[in-house]
Amino acid sequence: MSAQAPKKLKNPRKQIGAEILSRLPTYRFENEGQVPVTCARMHVKLEKIKSPAIIIIRRNKHTIDRFYLSKNGMFSADYAEYNYFNFFELRELLQKLVQQGEIRAELQQHCILSLANHVYEKYNYEFAWV
Repeated sequence: MSAQAPKKLKNPRKQIGAEILSRLPTYRFENEGQVPVTCARMHVKLEKIKSPAIIIIRRNKHTIDRFYLSKNGMFSADYAEYNYFNFFELRELLQKLVQQGEIRAELQQHCILSLANHVYEKYNYEFAWV
């Protein structure tokens, strides 16, 4: 049997989220027989990990769980990848990456539209309640 190529991310929204999360500090820990999120929270407290960060918990030889630590709490890294615009720290990092030209060319247009869309929605909601 031949080894399969890694699955390609085709959704630009998830690609951007993955690009942003790849720039964050990553911490790896072994699970000590607890629920993975409990183990991650325990290590955040013991190691005094500051947000934003990615925490990887190895459940067993074949399984890992990834978590995103934000100022608002701990979330699944997959959720954060797909919904990066809901997290202030990730939006801020995305703006820096776009300004510095560190996002791949094929994703830059989507990033700019995503940031502009968020600004539009923010002001649209503020004016809707006046």
